[in-house]
Amino acid sequence: MEYNKTKRGLELGAVLTALIYCAIDLVIEIVSFIKIIGELNSLRENYPNYYSEVIGTMTGYMIGFFIGVALVVVEVIFAIKLIKKPEYTENGFKSRKGVRITFIVISSILTLIIFIAVAKGSVAGSAIVGILSFIAVIVLESIAMSMKDVKDFNPINQEIAVSANIAIGQKIAELKHLKELGVIDEEQYKNAVEKNIKDIM
Repeated sequence: MEYNKTKRGLELGAVLTALIYCAIDLVIEIVSFIKIIGELNSLRENYPNYYSEVIGTMTGYMIGFFIGVALVVVEVIFAIKLIKKPEYTENGFKSRKGVRITFIVISSILTLIIFIAVAKGSVAGSAIVGILSFIAVIVLESIAMSMKDVKDFNPINQEIAVSANIAIGQKIAELKHLKELGVIDEEQYKNAVEKNIKDIM
């Protein structure tokens, strides 16, 4: 049984979009964090009085930073779970509904956090890319979730097609036998085979 390729494609699109944005975001966040720590160390050495005032406001930033990084890491973990090919068991493909829902929820939370940061004016315009990326992730994964794991097939139509192929094979074998016996000539054989093939198309 083959997994629905459209569903898998949408899921991979959502996962790869999330992974690319999260990787870029983590690099930017870590570089910014290192830069801020360096500036705080410089303030502590050169302006100890001003440092004590700044460190209070920086505590809120640090808490927000760690929450944001934790959410991005969790998003990456769930994206990696979804990038793996679905497992097939005796009952069909293993359900990953919980992983998908969690992935969508975390993407929504990250979108909200970035949106709030943009509204406050505390982040650059590049955050718009983050909002659009996570909206794309949410939409793609939601569409993928609504689809069936396996495309529908009609076993009755499949059975009819198999029996039609068997019947055609038998007719052609009979025609070949008649030709070998000399009952029909080569031209009659070819015409009869073509007619039988046209009838099933």
